[in-house]
Amino acid sequence: MIKKVSGRVAVPVLLLLALGCFRLPFLTVSWEAVGEGTADILGWYLAFGGAPHALTPGTFIPLQPAALATFVVIAAGVAVTAAWPRRRWWAAVLVGATAATLLAFSYVTTRQFLVDTVVDYAIPIRNAELMIGKLVWLSTGYWLTLALLVAVIGLGVLGIVGEYRAARPRTPATR
Repeated sequence: MIKKVSGRVAVPVLLLLALGCFRLPFLTVSWEAVGEGTADILGWYLAFGGAPHALTPGTFIPLQPAALATFVVIAAGVAVTAAWPRRRWWAAVLVGATAATLLAFSYVTTRQFLVDTVVDYAIPIRNAELMIGKLVWLSTGYWLTLALLVAVIGLGVLGIVGEYRAARPRTPATR
């Protein structure tokens, strides 16, 4: 009984935790090249747009479609895995893989936007394009979200294997 309840609850809880990670810093932008420190950008700003106070004056981060899609897929995954327990393992693998892919794509597209912003702000810096790897990097919220999504995929795969093994007829050779 406990195993059945924990399997029914574990995936939605992990997905809810992944949604909560959107309130943590996803990216860090370095302004040290122009003598101004760093700024953390929350996943919430990436998904819904916003103006982090630590960025350059007047910088507004428009909503990033891939980050919003990641948020929506995870939220839908909570509903699907909670509402359809018979298909929760397949849904967990599908939601986890889709959200993880969208999260990675979100980083690539957002990083380019932020690098362009930093390079535009730091025009006096010579070879600013060579510093791109030092300008924007991943932060805690991103890594926690990715780890939770990988855990959801892993639980889904284990659940699928467990269902397959339980449904397989037992023969004298497999007992």
